[in-house]
Amino acid sequence: MPDQTPTGIVFSPWPTDVESDDLWLGRLSFDVGTPLVIFAKDNISYSLPSTNPNHDHSLEADFVSTDKKAVIRFAFQGVIAFRMLDENGLLELWEASNSDPRSAKTTFRARGHKWSDESFLVFMAGGSEQRSSYFIATEAHCLEVVCDAEPSVTNIGPALVSHAEPKD
Repeated sequence: MPDQTPTGIVFSPWPTDVESDDLWLGRLSFDVGTPLVIFAKDNISYSLPSTNPNHDHSLEADFVSTDKKAVIRFAFQGVIAFRMLDENGLLELWEASNSDPRSAKTTFRARGHKWSDESFLVFMAGGSEQRSSYFIATEAHCLEVVCDAEPSVTNIGPALVSHAEPKD
């Protein structure tokens, strides 16, 4: 059951195998899959080569879980909007979470925050229902994604671990 904070922010769980792991962002890739520019009068369009031709508006984010010593891939389909934040863009959420803690440290969902007010059409799910966005919070960054379907989370294998040489 979602919890609503006094600020109007509603947190809800997004259970994953890494919901409280220490994650570090390694790679972020967004594939539009459709032409970026279309000149109808000239019957010409311009696109980037697709890395995933079967998925329009797909986003993949690879993180390293230091707890699992593994690379974790989050795959989002039907992406409506996304943003990468540092701590400055998250003060509102962290403050709300202090008064009404979210369900997990790393992966969770939320709605009713400033971005959903500023971009209310992005968060409309039909009628008067408001979408929640998916969050992946780390020590340094936070990825927030609004999409049509629940993302997949896959452990794609061990992370490369190396030991730094001591500096003189």
